[in-house]
Amino acid sequence: MKLKEGQVWNYKNNFDSNSYCVITKIENRLEERIIHIQVKNIKFEGETVDIDHMPFALDAFISSVISLIGTAPISEDCISAISIWEKDGGGVWNVSVSEAIDLI
Repeated sequence: MKLKEGQVWNYKNNFDSNSYCVITKIENRLEERIIHIQVKNIKFEGETVDIDHMPFALDAFISSVISLIGTAPISEDCISAISIWEKDGGGVWNVSVSEAIDLI
């Protein structure tokens, strides 16, 4: 599977088939490949929301996605969120995208 920044993917979820994710950054850190994503169009308490930054281990991301549906620009909000994560020494999700959203 060839992953690139800006790719838009459908992912397995139980809450909304219109939700999708955008790869905002791919990096290697401490021998681990990290896939940073933005999750769009999540239905939550009657509203549609986005999550600007969620970092995933490569295997967790790959097991979550269904199909590549296009490309999209990476927003400044996502870049800013990644910067904050880096400064804070944030962690990485090792569960599926859907499971991580459920845990938030």
